[in-house]
Amino acid sequence: VYNEWTGNGAAGVGIPANVRVQSGTLSMPTTNRGIPGNITIDSTCSLVLNGASGDLFIGGNWTNAGAFTANGRAVFFNGATGGQSITNTNSGTETFAYLVNDKAAGTLTISSNIIISGTAGDVLQLINSGSTSLAGSRSMTFTGNGGNILVSGAQRTIVGSGSNALINIHGTKTVRSLSGGSLVLGATIK
Repeated sequence: VYNEWTGNGAAGVGIPANVRVQSGTLSMPTTNRGIPGNITIDSTCSLVLNGASGDLFIGGNWTNAGAFTANGRAVFFNGATGGQSITNTNSGTETFAYLVNDKAAGTLTISSNIIISGTAGDVLQLINSGSTSLAGSRSMTFTGNGGNILVSGAQRTIVGSGSNALINIHGTKTVRSLSGGSLVLGATIK
């Protein structure tokens, strides 16, 4: 990962449109990195975020058939329009320390079960107009005690596209409003 690959996911010179980890481990540096397109992690491969600093910004889809280590860093989904998805084809469950939906429009579809493991700060952030959907009977599980769910700017809704979508909260989490934000859970969320 070279110095010219920087930023928050906007296209530009030196920034890869799509990234595929096809061999070994891709270890990210201590500065933010962005991909305007898709990230794909092949089986037997790994993506490891830096434990000191450096978040990851994704403008396309997340597909993981290998391993991902968040190391306490955030993954932002910030595709400007259209849908984005999170899929884990290895274990069926993806673990993020901090998950941020910063889509201006369109839906972030969670197509696999996800775990949000952060215990301090805003562990789930719904900060732009894009919606969040749990596909089918998928679950979103918050582990550990502490941390907030940040909703910013308006009503933010998490919907379920099936009748068995589930949000599990272990320990305590606080919904934190910023600039008039409110959290609404869809009728099919359990």
